[in-house]
Amino acid sequence: MIPPHLPPPTCDIQKHRQWQRIKILVTATFFGLVAGISGAAVMLGWIWPGFGEGEVFSSTHYSLPNYHTQLESRVRQEMDERVVAVYTGSETNRGIKYLPRQNFLGNGLLVSSDGWFVIYPGNYSGNYRNWQAVLSDGAIYGVATVLPDKISGLVFARLDLTQSATLGRAGLQFKVASFVDNLDLGVDLFVFNGLNWQSASEVEEITRPFVSAHLDSAPLKLMSLSSNFLAGAVVVNSQGRAVGLTIGGQEFLPYQYITRLLPGVLDQQKIIYASLGVEGWYSAEQPLIDAGEKIDGFFVTKGAGVLRAGDIILELNGQVMNNDNLWLGLKVGDGVRLKVRRAGVDIDLESTMVGR
Repeated sequence: MIPPHLPPPTCDIQKHRQWQRIKILVTATFFGLVAGISGAAVMLGWIWPGFGEGEVFSSTHYSLPNYHTQLESRVRQEMDERVVAVYTGSETNRGIKYLPRQNFLGNGLLVSSDGWFVIYPGNYSGNYRNWQAVLSDGAIYGVATVLPDKISGLVFARLDLTQSATLGRAGLQFKVASFVDNLDLGVDLFVFNGLNWQSASEVEEITRPFVSAHLDSAPLKLMSLSSNFLAGAVVVNSQGRAVGLTIGGQEFLPYQYITRLLPGVLDQQKIIYASLGVEGWYSAEQPLIDAGEKIDGFFVTKGAGVLRAGDIILELNGQVMNNDNLWLGLKVGDGVRLKVRRAGVDIDLESTMVGR
């Protein structure tokens, strides 16, 4: 018998060795392909979680907890008590009154303990008589009065506590939303879309496109979210402090639009912008050129007080006139120092803030 490790006597030794090498190469190639496909599948499961119809690799990906994309239940409950769902009116079917989904106007934020709230209703028609405001405890209120802001599109409204269905709640103190002090880009934000809270990080700050001359203190800044939302949704941070209201798409009005108007709304029931009383545009909207150089400032097209049409306001209280944040700390009646370029000459002026 020929030992198994020796080739048959009729076999060519060279061909035998060549055949052995081929078998080794084929075997190594096969196992290499299997290992490569397995590795690629694992990587694909991490990169593309939906691959394989969400089976092994998808479940592995989603089993990792993400603490930054969920609003804590405690914060969610607190915010629900400060959000008002507003409908344009009710309807009746077989004797049962209900609020149809197509009449949903948006969500508002309660901003005073006596029932004032703010909402972004989109194109406000001026008719609020049939509005129905629903609170988290199930109570439904009509609206007694509204204060629309033509500049921002916001509407401040007050719950009607005189209707028979709500007379027993006349002394109720509503829980009020608190607002952030500042807003950093890239923080975790949450949007209430009318049904639940959805995660959406803030992406960037943008300036409204120029349309026409406007009030000097009219807010221009908008913020952009990472996802699209309907108009009239409430935006908060992870601590439950209000950040703004959506206006449709990815954009939302930041909190400054609301907080700068609150004193006038709550104290005088008026929409008041502290202003120099002039109109025009900022260099960020349409670049300003003087003596062959681009300059920052506010170009006056309609003057008031010490300011004339054609003036360029360069500074207010030492701050460059290039954004709307400088108006936030000013009130009607405050005295201000101005640096103005008039007919190519820089001059210093003093003025007083007025209400517009």
